[in-house]
Amino acid sequence: LRKITPQQQVHLNKLLAAWIAHHFRPMIIVEDEGFIAVIRYITEDISAVQVSLPERTKISQEIVALAVEYRKRVKLAMKVTCDIWTARNSKSYISVTVHYVDNEFCPQSWTLEHMACLAHCLHLVVGGAMIKKKRRSESADEPELAAD
Repeated sequence: LRKITPQQQVHLNKLLAAWIAHHFRPMIIVEDEGFIAVIRYITEDISAVQVSLPERTKISQEIVALAVEYRKRVKLAMKVTCDIWTARNSKSYISVTVHYVDNEFCPQSWTLEHMACLAHCLHLVVGGAMIKKKRRSESADEPELAAD
């Protein structure tokens, strides 16, 4: 039997991880006797190639790496904007909109939600965080006193 190269093994692991993640398969499938038998039949019996199947811990690592890569792609492909306003009745609103370019290169926008009162809550949270950051930066500027 011919052994696969290390590069081919890495590629196989990534393909297997992508298949498991995209189709919501359990990671333990790589240790299932039936799955192993099918892979062994295709590789060893038909193709005369020796393949080592990764353990589920290795697949788990590959899926995490895949998720990191997909998050990067989504960050590059989508942008999120917020709009805050007050209506004439003094009620505050916030909306969250996702902007992206579709497969035909047409700009698209999708408003996720607009709701009342959340704007005030968001203002309080951001204001509180800014105050904490300011306090930390002010205390960092103060010289430390030597202990006796």
